[in-house]
Amino acid sequence: MKTKIFKGMLAVAMLGGFYACDDWNTPKVDYTDNMKVYFVPARNAARTLNLYGICDTTIAIAGARYGGTQTPAGEITATFALGSASLVDAYNTSNDTKYKALPAGVATLLETTATIPANSFASPAFSVRINDNGLLESNESYLLPVQMTNVEGALPINENYTTAYVIVNRRLDTQLLLAELEGHLKGKWTFDDSQLPQKASAGRDMAFGYGSMEGYLGRNDLTYTFTEVTPINGPSAANKAVTKPLGSHLRADHNIGANGGGNRVNEYSILIDFRVNAESYDTWVSLYQTDINNGNEADVWTVQGQFGFNQETRFYDPIDWNTWTGSETYKAGEWHRVIVAVSLADHVCSFYLDGSLANNGRVVSPDAFTVDGFLSLDPVSALIGGDGTDYDNAIDFAEVHIYDFELQADHAEVLGKVK
Repeated sequence: MKTKIFKGMLAVAMLGGFYACDDWNTPKVDYTDNMKVYFVPARNAARTLNLYGICDTTIAIAGARYGGTQTPAGEITATFALGSASLVDAYNTSNDTKYKALPAGVATLLETTATIPANSFASPAFSVRINDNGLLESNESYLLPVQMTNVEGALPINENYTTAYVIVNRRLDTQLLLAELEGHLKGKWTFDDSQLPQKASAGRDMAFGYGSMEGYLGRNDLTYTFTEVTPINGPSAANKAVTKPLGSHLRADHNIGANGGGNRVNEYSILIDFRVNAESYDTWVSLYQTDINNGNEADVWTVQGQFGFNQETRFYDPIDWNTWTGSETYKAGEWHRVIVAVSLADHVCSFYLDGSLANNGRVVSPDAFTVDGFLSLDPVSALIGGDGTDYDNAIDFAEVHIYDFELQADHAEVLGKVK
């Protein structure tokens, strides 16, 4: 037993001797690298910023810090700047990631310097403003490099810790966007009641009406048979619809009243779930008419899978025929959701199809899209599918909403496709 104890004691003594020798032979640490100024988040992991909806927010980023053990006697001022896209590429290569560079105009430094006061170790934080500006894609991740580019004072910069990264995740705040839509909703019709298809889910019940060509621009030679709007099967068993044949329309009372700086409705959005059959696809089909008396041609149309405007209306505003959504965006015989979002105060009209902007669907025309101009609505009603001539061709409707504001791309994305 004594022998075993002795051996154990010897082993410990030897091990301790090895440690002592190892510690004795270790070179002295050079602490001069710590006696420099570094960018605080550059020593930490990248932070994540989640953007929701149309976002304009400001974040605080920790500034400069001195790494020594004694506070510097004088002030130390650090300068900061936003990094280039090449830093994002380098980051992705080093970390096997696929972040996109934040587009120009989204991020802004509100302060470009931060000062470490005398007899202190750290500067205050500085601010970066992140403004979506409609440039960020939903469900996409971006990388924003931020750099400490220079240090003025008695201490040098620590070149190993000059660059930090902010991860910006673009996410929709679905509940907030739906709440905004609900707050601006002035009329909703789903046509699901087969006994009373014109029944409103929000607002007043629709009135199904008939067109009238007689007297339009002096023409009384065109005649055709008017047929009533009738219930049909919709996109699904739970989602019914109506068919609007040639010569008919749906009067939708929204009661928005005058807005947007005029005497008519100049700020609004109309959602229409529709289907165009093969017979109507190649010709003009009215989406809606702004003249409550249906005394002129409709204002917003679809033809051959595109969306656009009539050239001459009661208001005779000039329209460039190139202000169409471009190439074909939908097929005949299929259900789709189109949203027409209008702000005549900003001279803008946008077409969203199935949750996304329809090709060249955002049109800005100060000459044509004027306050109280041809795209403005009657303060009380709009005619869905109406036209005062012979072009209110057949179209099926499964749902119609009217809002009292110009909804944005995020709202359209949340509303999505026909359900």
